Formats: sequence, structure tokens, C-alpha cells
Amino acid sequence: FCISITMSAGDFYYFDIRARGFVARLLLDIAHVDYTDHRVSFQEWPSMKSDFTFGQIPVWKDSEIGTLAQSDAIHRYLANKHNLNGKNAIETARIDEIYEEGNDLLDASIRVVFSGDQFEEKKKNLIENDIPKHIGFLTSLLKRNNDGNGWFVGDSLSLADIQVFHIVNNLVRPWGPELISDELKAFLKRFREVPEVSKYLKEKMAKTTVAPVPGVKFLHLEEHFAGEFDN
Repeated sequence: FCISITMSAGDFYYFDIRARGFVARLLLDIAHVDYTDHRVSFQEWPSMKSDFTFGQIPVWKDSEIGTLAQSDAIHRYLANKHNLNGKNAIETARIDEIYEEGNDLLDASIRVVFSGDQFEEKKKNLIENDIPKHIGFLTSLLKRNNDGNGWFVGDSLSLADIQVFHIVNNLVRPWGPELISDELKAFLKRFREVPEVSKYLKEKMAKTTVAPVPGVKFLHLEEHFAGEFDN
């Protein structure tokens, strides 16, 4: 298998799931980037693996940086390149702060999804403790800017908003929409109404957050996401 840069503005390689691909794909659509989205199948992945940095995806390729691996690095590179990472050093630092808080909640959810025989015990702790704690943090961070009535940082959409939407919609809401604060529900609705976001969600979004691989306990079936945009 040979990886090559096309005539588009870049190439993104990842599986057809949300997980580590949602933020980059949506960011690129928001920025109107004409890129090639390579949705790698799990059947073809073993024969491709040795061609990628660290033997893993996601990977981004363009004519300026060449090959870039690691999802967080990809997100920050693309956000910087397309003016979605703050207008000054303070805004960029605030975006990073929110982004990393989102990662803490992502990690907590994913640990439970792959917790095997401890799933029910871990799920209980996630729903009763971890999610409420982090939803509280994210709600406070949202209300810090414009009293929670706009975006997370500054006066325009940024990487922080894309990250929080991903975490809350794709890794929290399936556990129970009642776990999401009213302020964050209003944010999710506001974010979905951005034309580029609305188009992506309707036409391009992968069906599940994780793949139906051995050992996975949740977020891998379409039914887990039923009615995800109802409120």
C-alpha cells in the first residue's frame, strides 16, 4: 500500500468512526478545506499499518508539513493553520485549557467502554461521579465567556468548541442526555446550527464513536446514538 499526497489541500487517514477522527474532519469542513478523507477499513488496515508513523492513525498529510501523526497534534496544527486556535496567546491558552479538560472526560469515558468484566461497576462510577464532575467543569468554562451565551473562547468558534461538542455529544450523551447541563445543551444546539456543522452532521458524520471490536462494551452500535439531536 502506498500513501501519496493528492492534488487536494491534504489527506486525512482514519477509520470510519468518530473517536479520533471527528474533530479533524469537522474542523476541516468548517474551514472549507478541500481535503481527501481516507476512511480506512479494518480489513485493509493490517496491510497499511507499516506505512504510517508509529504504525497508527489518524495521520494528516499535506505539502507543507508532510506527514503528521497523533490526533492532538493534528488538531492544533489544523486549527492554527485555519485560524481556529485563538486570536492571541491568551485565547490560545484558554482553548488549550478547555481542550485538555475535554480530553480528561474523553479518557474517563473510553476507559469504561473497554473495562471488560468491570463494565457495570465502572459505568456506575462514570455516571455518578466522573461525568457530573467534568460536565460541571465544562459548564463553568463556558459561562466564563459571555456568560455562557456564545462560544467557549472569544467571539468566534474555535477548536475548543469543536472539541467540547465532540466529547459531550459523542462520548457523554449516549450514557444519558440528562447528564448534560442546560447550558451545555444550549451550546450543543447553537453549535449544530452553524451551517458547515449542520451539513457535516447530516452528510458525513460516522455512525458510531468506537468500532465493534472485541472487548468493547458501549458506543459501538448505532442504537447508542438514537435521537442524539433531539435536544
